[in-house]
Amino acid sequence: MEALESKVGERMKLGRLFYDSSEQRLNIRFEDGTYSGGLRCGDGLEFRTVDFTKSRLGDEAWVHTSIEYCHTEQEWYLVGLYSPGEIPVHNLVRK
Repeated sequence: MEALESKVGERMKLGRLFYDSSEQRLNIRFEDGTYSGGLRCGDGLEFRTVDFTKSRLGDEAWVHTSIEYCHTEQEWYLVGLYSPGEIPVHNLVRK
């Protein structure tokens, strides 16, 4: 599988975000079958968003964000995108 390039020219791998209950953190399963090893506070990634306001097919965009943990709510969140506990798992990401 060929790595993708982000807007800043970094080599990135495509995968799906999921919650790893054994590690109690979010993780990424990449298309090549490998895993990210668990995401930690401050880890950067690109999250695929789809805007359906312009067409029924939706306009895809990749947004750079980082993951953080809210201790008061005991939930993970993506900075500037999703509040604690609202991250849509199984979404496409690049890291």
